[in-house]
Parts: sequence; structure tokens; C-alpha cells
Amino acid sequence: MRKRIALALALGLALTVSLSACEQKKSAKKANRVSTEQADEDDEDESRDIEKNASLDVERGNRSEKSESKRDKAADRETESKNKVKPKQAGEQTTAKAKSEAIEPVLAADNEMYSITVSGIDFEADNRCAIRVAYENKTTDKTLNFMIRSVKGDDLDLNGVMFTDVTAGKKANEVLYLRGTRNYTMQDFGDLKLTFEVEDIANRVARRDQPDVVHIYPHGENSGIRFERAPGENDRVIVDNDTLKVTMIGAGYNELGNYSMDFYVENPGDSAVRFLMEKTSVNGYMTDAGCIEGINAHERMFASIRWRKSDLEKNQISKVETAEFTLKVEPADYFTTEVLFEQTFTVGVE
Repeated sequence: MRKRIALALALGLALTVSLSACEQKKSAKKANRVSTEQADEDDEDESRDIEKNASLDVERGNRSEKSESKRDKAADRETESKNKVKPKQAGEQTTAKAKSEAIEPVLAADNEMYSITVSGIDFEADNRCAIRVAYENKTTDKTLNFMIRSVKGDDLDLNGVMFTDVTAGKKANEVLYLRGTRNYTMQDFGDLKLTFEVEDIANRVARRDQPDVVHIYPHGENSGIRFERAPGENDRVIVDNDTLKVTMIGAGYNELGNYSMDFYVENPGDSAVRFLMEKTSVNGYMTDAGCIEGINAHERMFASIRWRKSDLEKNQISKVETAEFTLKVEPADYFTTEVLFEQTFTVGVE
């Protein structure tokens, strides 16, 4: 009898241990499944964040990708280019070849304080252009800030800006990346105009009166290539006077759900102006979206008013039907209160 009781107790204990082990396995599987599902969700969130950031980088255009590896490659190409040819003075004819073939270096500035050399330009497969620039600070006691203030392609603003600080007695190689858009490719331009400004960071108020300007001819100085925008079937000219011509060329959502209204702006006058698109609303709801840009005489640019998805959702707007904004044009001088043109526009969107 005692043996039977002992045997029953042993079997019960073994069954309990077995069930406990089984439950532990189930718990482990469940925890692993929850962990895997959470990891998948985290991966998806991370992927969406990466895609969103990548899209935002594209939308902003570029502006200036400067990873260490790219800087090293730029420095290598700079050295190779210097070994092949000597820099030409700005204003001399320079022939630049497309499709990642190096141009002859062009000396944009050379004085007692600094020198600037455009050492190369590459057209890459992803509709991107890399402009390689070499800076030298010749001073013994000043840190200089080198700025590419603007890049124009056949008088069209390409939104190119880059800042670089170089300490006394040092040099720097930098690469400015420009990306083509749905309106143009980077090889559409016959003349790339780069404007540089240099200042002592300890005395920024004492800005130089004259910037350093250099022209690069990717297809040769006398190629005859010049970018001209072909009119679109949906173009709507909303302003056309002696001060400014503004053409609405399209509107719509991007892949992130943001909405933009796009314009082609031309300055036919002899003076630089600044224009503002402000006091915006969508379907009767006020928003903080807007646009402010400066444009030189006889130049042109693409501009946009962009509404974030969150702004539209905040006002329960699932479809943009009308947009309203005030266009104001002023002299480029920030110290004047003169208004050259001001008008409010209500635009119906199909």
C-alpha cells in the first residue's frame, strides 16, 4: 500500500513538473512572439521614419550632404585634379565635361586673406550634381567663414547654400550637392554661377562689400545650352507686371500627405526685390504656411507654399478645394518699408 501511495505521489510530482515546464515553454513562446511583434513594429516605425526623413531630404532639395567618406573622396579627386592642371583665373574660358568627368579648376578668389578654388564638378546617376570647392585661410589669427551664398543655373536659383569655418593657416575641401527636380535636371544648364561671401567670425558686422563670383560652364562656354522652362497646360499666370511675373504651375499632395502649391517666378525688372506669400488659408481655415524669397533683376526661380499634413488634419481638411494668400513685393533692401505690389489671391484647386 505504501509503495502504491509513493508511486502515485511520484507520478503526480512528475506530472506537475511536466505541466510547469510546458507552461514555461508556452510563456517563453508568447514572450518571444510579443517581443518579435514589437520588434517588427519598431522596425516598421524606424523604416517609416527613415523613409520620411529621406523624402524630406529630397523635398528640401539638398541641400548639403557632408559625410566624412564623401569629404575624403572629394579630397582625393581634388588632389588628382591639381596634379593634372593648374587653376585658371576667374573669367578665363573653362570647359567642364558632364557625366562625372573633372573640369579644369577655376580660381574664384585669391587675395592676402584667403583663396577659393572650384576644383571639380561631377554629375551623378541619381540626378545629383557635386560641386567640389577648396578653401584656404591665409591669415595667422582669424577664423574665416566661407559661404556659398547662391548657385544659379542660367539665372535660375538652384537653392545652393553652404557654410564652412576655416581656422587660421588651414585649408578645407568641401562638396556642395545639388539635386535636380521634376522641373529640371542638373545637366540642363549651360552656365552655373556661384556667389561666395567670406567674413571674419569675430567681426561679422564688417561684411565685405563685394562677393566673389565665378562662372562654371559644364558643357563648354560656347555650348549654346540654356535652360528654358516650357509652358505647361495647367499654367495660370496670376501676376505679370514690371516688378514680377508669377505663374502657378501646379498643386498637389506628396507621398507624406503634405500639400504644396508651386509657382514659377520671374523678375523682369532692373532691381532686386523680395516677395512674400503670407496670410494663407485653406478651405477658409487660416494656416501658418508661407513663402519669402529674394530674387535678383532678370533672374527666375521656382517657389512653393507648403502645408504640412498635420496642419490640414488639425482643421479636418481631407481635400484642398480653395487656397488663399496675399502676395507682397518689396525692394530687396530690408531697411525700407516701401511696398511695390500687394494683392490677395483666392485659387480654386481642381
